[in-house]
Amino acid sequence: MAKGPGRYVKVAVRIWRDEKFRTLSDEEQFLYIYILTSPHSNMAGYFVLPDMYIMEDLGWAKETVTQTLSKLLGKGLINRCETTSVTLLENYFRYNPIQNPNQAKGVINKVKELPKNSLVEDFISACEAHAGGRFDGLDFDWKKELRNSLGTVGGTPSEGLGKGSETVSKPETEAVTETEIKSTASARACAREGEGENEDEGSNQKSQNSGCGKGEKEENPTTPKSSLETIDQEATKKIEAAFQKHFGGVNLHQINLVIDDYIHGHDMEPAVVEEAMRRSTVNGAQNKFRYTTSILDSWANKKVTTLDDVTREDDEHKQSKTEEYPYFSLSGGA
Repeated sequence: MAKGPGRYVKVAVRIWRDEKFRTLSDEEQFLYIYILTSPHSNMAGYFVLPDMYIMEDLGWAKETVTQTLSKLLGKGLINRCETTSVTLLENYFRYNPIQNPNQAKGVINKVKELPKNSLVEDFISACEAHAGGRFDGLDFDWKKELRNSLGTVGGTPSEGLGKGSETVSKPETEAVTETEIKSTASARACAREGEGENEDEGSNQKSQNSGCGKGEKEENPTTPKSSLETIDQEATKKIEAAFQKHFGGVNLHQINLVIDDYIHGHDMEPAVVEEAMRRSTVNGAQNKFRYTTSILDSWANKKVTTLDDVTREDDEHKQSKTEEYPYFSLSGGA
């Protein structure tokens, strides 16, 4: 099982028995596993993955990347917009089911961050086929929002993989992925590079972020913001304030990672995230961000979402320690 900050990816062992997967060459298998577990992926299985990212991560030559991607595309294992390098795993939600309404909203919010691409309708179809109706309960027209935000670009999906193409069975893969940051793949990489950069009190994070941010989205000023955007703005303000208070600086990429992973992915209150940050500071953690995410991971596994849950978890932990190490008086009495 691979683990990043708040992110787990599990690939089912039966992938090695999957007929289609077994027909792949070693390089094709390696690249497919890389795409499934890529640090640039997200909670939607729909993300930006430029060739140069693959070249850097795998140490491959451009020709090898191009040829191997082409083979995976031709075999229907992935879909890809050649103009923007946006990549889509169409059966992603079949093996990575949406867990709650907030996560469904988080998926839409994440996808709206993508550049305009030719895979919007394919993604909508994948949601309808594999998400079990999780998006149908949202309080806004998610399909319309995606179409308005992403639109289309010149060009089409890679040959043989567009709408109406022959359906190809996908390898039986399975992942438990609670997603990454609010920006595109390049910003995700920057969040990792920024781990530990909050250690200097009062440090200014602007310089480290300047080369990693993405361009501003064009917005129609007459279009009212959705309730999801309002929620995100409120959460962002609270987490930014917590970063400033406990870490001495603001790292927007790490902030967005926290919002995606824990507030969207696990329905945590911002106050719970701040409590984890406070504990990392009190305990003198060398890498405060990593220490914070380790606390949040533990709480997420125990379904902790509110400060009341934190108090309950603390009490249960103390009780377990008392039962493990009962008190005995020096006189021998129990």
